[in-house]
Amino acid sequence: MDQAIAVPSPNAPPAVVSDAIRAEQIKGVYRGTMPGLIASLVAAIVVAALLVYLGNISAVVAGIFVGSILLQSAARTILVSRYWRRDQPVGEWRRWARWITASALVGGLCWGLGSVWLMARGQMDEQILLLLVDTAIASGAVTAFGSYLPTYRWNVLPIMLPPMFWFAWLGDVPHLALALMIVIWLA
Repeated sequence: MDQAIAVPSPNAPPAVVSDAIRAEQIKGVYRGTMPGLIASLVAAIVVAALLVYLGNISAVVAGIFVGSILLQSAARTILVSRYWRRDQPVGEWRRWARWITASALVGGLCWGLGSVWLMARGQMDEQILLLLVDTAIASGAVTAFGSYLPTYRWNVLPIMLPPMFWFAWLGDVPHLALALMIVIWLA
């Protein structure tokens, strides 16, 4: 990994300075992606195994969930690897930003929709456990993607909005309180 920071000339036009700053922000996102992918995959395996053990989901459902997390993690690992093998010219930051943001969106959707899919009705303790894991994964996005706000947002919102809407749809007081807590967390 190239740790050097691209510093434009003091006389460089503002657009060049802006591109250099954005390129460094994107480099920070790529640098922070792998630890989050590993933690996310471990969390998926642990939570799926626990839910199977507790008897509320089948091994097939757990396998599909873990498989989706594994597949998107593998694709994102390939993307990160390709990024680091390139020269990373400052002018290409937009292209790399689009790719990493799209991959963060897919990862967020796998977690947000996947956790709702795993939530069994009538199992408030397990729903709260899944919400806790979702919140932990979303909180990790701060360090992984915090240097570039669009990537952060396109990862966190797909993680947190599906459970929020599902809890609101259930409509009882405890679930409405959980939905409200997600709104407060997002604010």
